[in-house]
Amino acid sequence: MRVERETIVEQRQVITKTKNISKRYLALSLQTSIRLADKQRQLLILDLNGTLCSRTTVQSYFARPHAKDFFDYIFKSFTVMVWSSAQTFSVNKMCKMFAPHKPHAVWDRSHLGLSETDFHSHVDTVKDIKKVWKKFRDFDATNTIVLDDSTSKLVLQPYNLIKMSTFDIQVFQTQVEGERDLLKVKKYLEELQYQSNVCNYIRSHPLDIEGEHGIEAHTVKDRLLINFVNGRIIAPINNSQQKKKKEKWSPERKRQAALLKSSEVVSNKASEAAILKETSEAESSESPKKKRKRKRKAKAISA
Repeated sequence: MRVERETIVEQRQVITKTKNISKRYLALSLQTSIRLADKQRQLLILDLNGTLCSRTTVQSYFARPHAKDFFDYIFKSFTVMVWSSAQTFSVNKMCKMFAPHKPHAVWDRSHLGLSETDFHSHVDTVKDIKKVWKKFRDFDATNTIVLDDSTSKLVLQPYNLIKMSTFDIQVFQTQVEGERDLLKVKKYLEELQYQSNVCNYIRSHPLDIEGEHGIEAHTVKDRLLINFVNGRIIAPINNSQQKKKKEKWSPERKRQAALLKSSEVVSNKASEAAILKETSEAESSESPKKKRKRKRKAKAISA
């Protein structure tokens, strides 16, 4: 199967960046994948922050649009595990978004093999998927898929990566249409399930996350977010259902409001008095004949 020119350039960049990439892995990625009749048992490794959610604090985050439908699909169709470069506490909080599903395994920063100094520092990290294959021997480069928003973390196994766009809640809130990236990944995975060699297929047919892929826009669902705080869902509320918060008034504004209200009361009473006066004057100026006619009409209405 012909390898795209862009992919060859990318491969050279990867090899230039790290000389530790396995020759066996590169050779395996060139072995043509065959579309099989049945779905294959495959391992799907998920990154969290920036890929499936966007953290706002250590304990709160927003899940990406269409997350629930995506999770229902992948946990039914794949062996799912998590590998995040975040620390254990944060990873456990973010994994709450999968409920009621549970990953087969959850790996965090402690599984990266960092020194104590690097563990507590902001450094570039690499996820060597060979560690996963050593632990779970049913899986290898032919049946493992990694979902991540960072290519640098997968420099050792670049053709097992489905590259996501980074999900940032600050950027997302400025967008009008929302996004459908998880639906695009789902459609791509539906084909990968039948492939005999995942790394060759991804190498030859990388997912263009910017493309439309025949997925129609949905104004509401493409912008629907689920907010998690301390692992609990903050249910979305329509703007029409939100209660208006009472604005705190200063003493001066309260005094002005009281004066305005009292002046309105005085004005209303004055208006009522004026109306009564006009009515009384009008009645007194009526002729006896008009008075009798008005009383008969009023009596007929009340009957």
